[in-house]
Amino acid sequence: MYLKIEEVLERNKARGYGYDENKKIRPLTSEEFYTISCEMGLNQDNPQYRRMFDKFSKWVVRTLKVKTGLEIGSGPGYFFVFPQQAGA
Repeated sequence: MYLKIEEVLERNKARGYGYDENKKIRPLTSEEFYTISCEMGLNQDNPQYRRMFDKFSKWVVRTLKVKTGLEIGSGPGYFFVFPQQAGA
């Protein structure tokens, strides 16, 4: 079962994720980001999350006729996995 955002925030404070030694907010490290994405089910290991990206990427390819793209974001680039698998 995946954690809710409130649960993740509590855990982050306890673990020091996203906080420096003075308890000030700082950016997450790559490892922290990945751990949190797993805890919340926000990665391709979660079948529902995979289906969402599959449907969205098919819509983009079909509707916007996208053949190439550049993904800029904070994740590992799941969005472009699905069009490639579909042959786009």
